[in-house]
Amino acid sequence: LPSPKEESSVLIEILGEESIKLKLKCWNRSLFLSTLLRYKYYHELGKEETKYPLFGNCTRVTRSRTAQPCSLLALPFGLCELVLRDGKRVVVREYWYTNITSVSFTVDEPSGIVLHLSEKSSSPGRLFCITSA
Repeated sequence: LPSPKEESSVLIEILGEESIKLKLKCWNRSLFLSTLLRYKYYHELGKEETKYPLFGNCTRVTRSRTAQPCSLLALPFGLCELVLRDGKRVVVREYWYTNITSVSFTVDEPSGIVLHLSEKSSSPGRLFCITSA
């Protein structure tokens, strides 16, 4: 849990036979918490049915206007872009909430959203069209 008294601190309690309490100081608390949530999600993967929203009928539009069918899974740490390979959904890209600076709607496509990213290695935005089906 974030510590309200100290912005750079995180309090963690590890439950077991004996409870262990840790107080960690970190330079980027939101990145640290997102990383913990990511590892928690992947650790629990396959143990129970997913309870997170899946937008299964999406299209990612490339800069050359090529439409790539995909799905978006909303997780506690970010959005996962999934594609079908051999009948299974496979994660091809993660968009962490800590890297999404804003979300905007498109003018020419009523179901389109643009994720504006702070990552230097990728393009400044990703365009997704989400349809409900």
